[in-house]
Amino acid sequence: MAVEGDFDPDAINRQVEEVQAGSVKARFRALYKFTRPHTIRGTILASIAGTVRALVDTPGAIASADWGAMLPRALIGMVALLLGNAFIVGINQIFDEKIDKMNKPFLPVASGEMSKRFAWVTVLASGAIGPMIVYKFFP
Repeated sequence: MAVEGDFDPDAINRQVEEVQAGSVKARFRALYKFTRPHTIRGTILASIAGTVRALVDTPGAIASADWGAMLPRALIGMVALLLGNAFIVGINQIFDEKIDKMNKPFLPVASGEMSKRFAWVTVLASGAIGPMIVYKFFP
């Protein structure tokens, strides 16, 4: 299996063939790679660090916090952030396809593992659903 950063042409070709053969698992793997997992970790870490910092800097916030209400809202906010992250890295992969074919051939759009059309659908859905979540839960 080719992973992010893997320049093994055989592994990349096998994954493209799996997607073309209709493997649902291969499609989910391509979607996962499309979201650039290393950037997801950074988004999660930054949002947790920012929240902890705000709680520590606000006198009495930790002692008087309603954790039963705050934690679900924090998770919903995290989902919105991750959708924003997927939007950003997806746009980059769509517009940098030619560059990525040379420098990052393991990326799903550059390798052909994900069609440009499905990449656009993913980006547009992420770009629409993320702000809708924010509007609905964080007025």
